[in-house]
Amino acid sequence: MASALGDPLLLTVHQHGTLYRRLHRLVEWFKDPDPRFVLHSSQRPKIFRYAKFNIDALCCLASGLRGGISCHCDSSQAPFSGSLNWAISIIFLDGVEWLLRSPLNENGVIPCPRTNSMLLESEAVTLKYLRSNSFIPVPEVFAYSCSKENDIGIPYILMSKAPGSPLQPRWTHMSSDDKAKILRQLGSITWQLCQLKFDQIGSLFEGPRGPVIKTCLARGLLVCERHTLPLNRGPFTSTIDFYKALISAFQEHASLLPLNAHCFLAPFPLPEEFEDSNQFERARDRWHDFVAIDSKIDGFDNRTDYMIVSDLLADMREKWVRDTSLKEDSCYFSLHHPDISVNNIFIDEEYNITCLIDWAFCSSVPLSLAITEPGLPQSRHELPEVFREEFRRGFSEAAYSTSNRADPAENTLLCRSLQLSRPMWLISRLLSFDTVVDYPVLNDLWVITNPNKGHLLEEFKIRQSQDTYMGVHALLKEDDDHSRAAEEKHFKKGTQVDLTVARKLTLVSQWSSRYGQHGIVGLRVASSAFKTGEALWKWIDRSRAIRKEPIVIQVKSRICGTNAFEKLERPLGTKLDNRALEASKP
Repeated sequence: MASALGDPLLLTVHQHGTLYRRLHRLVEWFKDPDPRFVLHSSQRPKIFRYAKFNIDALCCLASGLRGGISCHCDSSQAPFSGSLNWAISIIFLDGVEWLLRSPLNENGVIPCPRTNSMLLESEAVTLKYLRSNSFIPVPEVFAYSCSKENDIGIPYILMSKAPGSPLQPRWTHMSSDDKAKILRQLGSITWQLCQLKFDQIGSLFEGPRGPVIKTCLARGLLVCERHTLPLNRGPFTSTIDFYKALISAFQEHASLLPLNAHCFLAPFPLPEEFEDSNQFERARDRWHDFVAIDSKIDGFDNRTDYMIVSDLLADMREKWVRDTSLKEDSCYFSLHHPDISVNNIFIDEEYNITCLIDWAFCSSVPLSLAITEPGLPQSRHELPEVFREEFRRGFSEAAYSTSNRADPAENTLLCRSLQLSRPMWLISRLLSFDTVVDYPVLNDLWVITNPNKGHLLEEFKIRQSQDTYMGVHALLKEDDDHSRAAEEKHFKKGTQVDLTVARKLTLVSQWSSRYGQHGIVGLRVASSAFKTGEALWKWIDRSRAIRKEPIVIQVKSRICGTNAFEKLERPLGTKLDNRALEASKP
């Protein structure tokens, strides 16, 4: 753990560095302000919403690439955008339509021009490589520039428009048979990607004699401000080094960067856990109240919890790879699309996949990761087993097709390993924080990997009392600089009852004393680690419905995983001190 955190002074220095970068971006804005905030909307064409560029130069380039066929770029069109890029269309006289894509930079998920330049180049090279070396339907790249030093004046990719229509608006209403057809095709595409073999882990870039593997642009090394961290980004020659880098990124993120809605032992409530939308919204509000007290999400207690998570992930990944038949480091590495979602799949009327878009963050990866099923509708959503089976069916059919020339023994190994790919999918989701909630994902991994061990919460309780993690907790506490301002702002629009309930629940959970000294006597001394859940939020909801009766916060075994419970009795809105707490057993 010491090596993961490094010198405690480094944490402070790095946080200062993050602040410096943000201030620098502000200074740069004043030097060259975003035109959206300088000009009135009526004074600028819609097409320049994200950047000003030379439309005439764009049309000249596009026309020249098509043998002089004239084209038009409507300056009144509003660019459409995702999380990383914006795009506009160019239409030729014969009806052919192309797209120009450019990074959002400061307005995108990665506000770093240098990183976005690398992502743009790698995506362009990857798309060209896929069209030349596979039958995977991807857009055609006609031209690209990874800097603004060109006649158009911005970094760009000029590419064909994806044929068909996005899967996203149809997915919810599709039949199971049609969804199964999509998954079988994705299985076949994944098999094709496994046939594109490399001896290193990394992303494709332009080389002197064609595409070469260089820096790894995997999501887990870049997203959520991780591009600001001084990480090893390869290229990697072994699976071990690749996962060490991902785990290091996870640890550095947990100790330094904003955790957003990730609170490990207080997972965000999910709509499907509640009877109706109103009950879910009330639970969501209670959750926001709870995590607002003492700034729990970015507080040192939650950050230390995630350091435990990182060590558990490292242990489980090593055990799982060791126990599977796929000997990764004796194999090659294959390309992997990290964001196969309903937004990035285009289909025709018969549900045939016509195009797979958005190959940013694509890299070669270990086979155990390359063969994992996608998540749909979004990459963070795990597929039901019936659709995972359809994906495996499509993969196997492609592998054993008489038209391919792959090694039969290799195909057998891949198909057998495909049955064991779920743990690697779970690990990859956690390492990149590409999850809805983290605790259930790690708990599933724990059950799969440690079937004969106790409950995950019991393991957490044990680790929270170990000197190693208590030391990490102390280091993070020294560097913690949160104030009450955010908490006060959150409750300014709430009621005294909201604040009282959140404080009482915080007191019962012993949130701030979980990494206390050995032998300390407290409410939860005989219980496992505290965790919120749907039962707790539903119970509070019922209690809040009866405003005049006492509130009793009773955390039972269905929440804590033990027979111990903590009891709190006071009328709603009244003050509470430590003498009001008692621990007992039923």
